[in-house]
Amino acid sequence: MLDCYYKLGNEEKGLQKILKVSRTIADLDHSNNVRIEHLSEAIQYRSLD
Repeated sequence: MLDCYYKLGNEEKGLQKILKVSRTIADLDHSNNVRIEHLSEAIQYRSLD
């Protein structure tokens, strides 16, 4: 999934934001680990930015 992110021309700064948002989504989901669905949701929110 991260390869796809970089292939779309995104930068490291944006990746850090996505990881932070995905951690928040995982917390709201009461999950100890960030799962692929959390990352996917965070990337979708980033595309709205």
